[in-house]
Amino acid sequence: MAKEKTFNSGRERQEQQGLQDRQQEAIKLMGSPRGQYIIGQALALAVKELEKVEDKLQEKSNIQDMKFMGEAIFMAGFVTHSMLSPELLGKIKDKLGNNPDKMIEDTELVQEINDEVKALTEAKKVKK
Repeated sequence: MAKEKTFNSGRERQEQQGLQDRQQEAIKLMGSPRGQYIIGQALALAVKELEKVEDKLQEKSNIQDMKFMGEAIFMAGFVTHSMLSPELLGKIKDKLGNNPDKMIEDTELVQEINDEVKALTEAKKVKK
C-alpha cells in the first residue's frame, strides 16, 4: 500500500518554524564565548562523573573523546572545571559571577589562570 503524502498544517509549519528558530538561537549561543564556556564546563563535569564509574564499566572512549573536545574546542570551560584548583575556581566565581565574558576584562585573573594551567601542564609532562 502506498503511503499517502501528508501536508503540514499551518500550525505544524509554525511549530516547525519555532523549532528552527530555537535551533538557530542555540547554534548562536554555542558559538558565543558563553556557549563555548558552558559546553566546556559540561564536558569537564561529565568526565569527572564518568571517571567515578567502576573501571570495568567505564566508557573509556567516550571519556577520551570528551577530553579531546574539551581541550581542543571548548577549552575555557573545560580547563576551568577540570584543571584549576578549587581556590582559584572560587576566586573566579567571586569575581565574575555568572558572566564569563567579564574574564576578558580582568587581565590579572587571566594571568593567574594561565599561570596555574601552565604549571599543571608542565607537571603532567614531567609525569609522562
